[in-house]
Amino acid sequence: MFDQCQEKRAAGITVTMIRDMGVDAIIGPTCSYPAIVSAINAAYYNIPIFTWGLSTSSALDNMGRFPTTGIMSVNSFSLGIAISSVLRSFEWDQFAFVYSEQGNSEKCEIMQTDVQNAIARTEDITISYVAEILSITNASIIRTLKDVSKRARIIVVCLAEGYGFKRQFIMAAKDGGFLTSEYVYIFADTKSQGFSVNLGAKERFIWEDPSDQKDGRDEEAKKAFLQTFVISDHMGMGSITDKYEGFSKLVISRMKDPPFNCTEECKGQEFQTASAYAGQLHDAFYAYARALNASLAQNASAYRDGAQLLSHIEMEFEGESGKVIMGRNGTRKPFFYFDGLDRNFEQVLHGTVFVDGYYASYKPLYTNEAELWNAWGGLRPLDVPVCGFSGDMCPRNFFLENLTWVIVGAFIVLCAIIAAVAGIIYSMQARRREIERLNQMWQIAFISLENINKKKGEASHRSLQSGVSSTSTRITFENLTERRNFNFYYYQKEQVAAMKHEARPRMAPEDCHEMRKMREVEHDNLNRFIGLCLDGPQLMNDNLMDYVFNMLETYASNLEAEVEDRTKELVEEKKKSDVLLYRMLPRQVAEKLKLGQSVEPETFDSVTVFFSDVVSFTKIAGRGTPLQVVNLLNDLYTIFDSIIDAHDVYKVETIGDGYLCVSGLPHRNGRDHIREICSMSLEFMKSLAGFKIPHLPQERINLRIGAHTGSVVAGVVGLTMPRYCLFGDTVNTASRMESNGKPGMIHLSSDANQLLQLVGGFQTESRGEVIIKGKGVMETYWLIGTTYEGQRQMFPVQEAPARNNRTPPPPPICDVPSSAPTRSVTPEYEGIYTEFKKQAVAFR
Repeated sequence: MFDQCQEKRAAGITVTMIRDMGVDAIIGPTCSYPAIVSAINAAYYNIPIFTWGLSTSSALDNMGRFPTTGIMSVNSFSLGIAISSVLRSFEWDQFAFVYSEQGNSEKCEIMQTDVQNAIARTEDITISYVAEILSITNASIIRTLKDVSKRARIIVVCLAEGYGFKRQFIMAAKDGGFLTSEYVYIFADTKSQGFSVNLGAKERFIWEDPSDQKDGRDEEAKKAFLQTFVISDHMGMGSITDKYEGFSKLVISRMKDPPFNCTEECKGQEFQTASAYAGQLHDAFYAYARALNASLAQNASAYRDGAQLLSHIEMEFEGESGKVIMGRNGTRKPFFYFDGLDRNFEQVLHGTVFVDGYYASYKPLYTNEAELWNAWGGLRPLDVPVCGFSGDMCPRNFFLENLTWVIVGAFIVLCAIIAAVAGIIYSMQARRREIERLNQMWQIAFISLENINKKKGEASHRSLQSGVSSTSTRITFENLTERRNFNFYYYQKEQVAAMKHEARPRMAPEDCHEMRKMREVEHDNLNRFIGLCLDGPQLMNDNLMDYVFNMLETYASNLEAEVEDRTKELVEEKKKSDVLLYRMLPRQVAEKLKLGQSVEPETFDSVTVFFSDVVSFTKIAGRGTPLQVVNLLNDLYTIFDSIIDAHDVYKVETIGDGYLCVSGLPHRNGRDHIREICSMSLEFMKSLAGFKIPHLPQERINLRIGAHTGSVVAGVVGLTMPRYCLFGDTVNTASRMESNGKPGMIHLSSDANQLLQLVGGFQTESRGEVIIKGKGVMETYWLIGTTYEGQRQMFPVQEAPARNNRTPPPPPICDVPSSAPTRSVTPEYEGIYTEFKKQAVAFR
């Protein structure tokens, strides 16, 4: 669709293509305002339309207004969200937006509106100033930046691509003195490759002069762009996807084929590279094809139903224009790229931003943020200068004005502090030494105590006058022997008595002080306190090995008791784990797994598989909270589990309101498995008579039960959370018996009924031939009851009375189960097999 970016032309072409040409879908337009007009017309005719290219207006995001529009292009509202994410990562909370409509009146006008709307939805970032450059001249740019400098230091710029406006802007900022370390310029664009400009077959850097009359300042401009960043979508860059270069060549080669047939006309140098938006056009067609396939799978006749097609637009794939993530509202969730220049003037990707609606995720790709600010002196600029935009917010510095007096005062204070600290340390050391000296007066070293020498005492002090052996008082002292708690020594040639202690006393500072006071006490009626000997050998045992052996015996007895207690706890825990394991897996299987043995799959020739389902469970669940639904199923399955315990039946699993059981495995029971399943099924039905739903007392639970007899393979599947699973066509057939049954009835296959007749004891009734999905026509049976109960009529469990103003649902009219949620049971009437054969013949 070629509308030349004119609204009236786009409106006319859109209506003509829909009404006269009968198109199924429209790819385009590529400009914002024509795209809005075409999208409105497409919504009126319910025709799908996919916009791409320069259609960047966020107005197209309105799903309610444009229900048939898919947007492959990147809108400028998402760019505003990405800008806020980048600013937030650098802790900037305000910026100025500068733009010009010269060269492309639609692009920056829409971006200015969308960026303001995007920033308005944030709570921590504001636009402090918005300025429009009416004419791209040095004087106009400098005049605009002069006004901006009074309100901001972080400046986001939108200028037309390909005219050299960005170079002229940054050079004017340099000439005007607005390219200092305080300013940061971020060029925002939805069609940009960063610091290069796509000119078709070749590219040029944005600092190169595009005019015919060069000004010779390219090197100066190159250095100026070191203090700038670019945030864009990298449209048309090969770095987005490795396949883009080959895709571009393929586009050029296929332009020579029908319907374009561009041979001689496309030989020019400017036609040797595909358009930057060629990837978007490819991805728009691909997204339409995927959504169309999904729509046709649901309704083959709705290929022109735009609303139906857009309901399948949510998708994700690797496209030629980069990674494509389409949201539910038909809008592409874009990726933006934050680029800068390194010291070698090479373009460096500093981070990526993924935008999803109003939320953005910024992922920095640098390890050291200081590398970003090399051109700014290695420091991140502030969004508001320390002294404000005009420099009058800083208070007068008292210290700088009185620097001499401040230094003198600081020196005096420092000297006083040093003197005070030195005095405190000296006094503490002196006090500590004095305390140590006083403590030495009552601390007796054991080496200074002298043992009594009895023989020497008796030989030296025996009286020689009388010739009769006699001893003096000192001899009596020397004859004293060591007691359990006392001993006697000579200390400094004085006789002293010492009291022994079994444990070494711990002396607190208060105790030391008390000892010093006791040492000073002297009185005729008091025994003088000499001191304490804290290093005496009497504190140690006579035999060290006895002490060690006693400790080892005590430790061994304690260890035995501890091991015995832990062993008992281990046995109890093992019993608990075994009980839990036997509830999850059959005992035979669990025992093999505990022994580390592999559980081989096993074939069981004859088992009976049971399926049950709660009728209208979705409606019942919708009338209660999730917690109430869980309590309902828990109460119901508790009753069923107690019934299973009374039968030789193994419960395989429960899936929601579905219940799967089997008899005949893992314990083979001959032909009794059909009797066990049938008895259990009848008891299930009986148990529902007294069961009430707690939160819906007027409602009643009803079951639909199906059973089939055949062979299955059973085995343990998986290593993590292993499951004992059943495999085989018998399981599928049993499931079909349940799904094709009736509420309150027990549906049996012919194989199950045949075995039941051999076992005996139950009464069944033929249902007739029924078309079973995947099986064809089968004759099935109803289980009525047991023979000793007599024949009884089956009545389904009654549903709760219908609410006012609601009519009961009509009876099913379709005999064959369809893909709709409601299940239909084939009615019993003659000739159903004939009808089935007619349909088969017609299909051939």
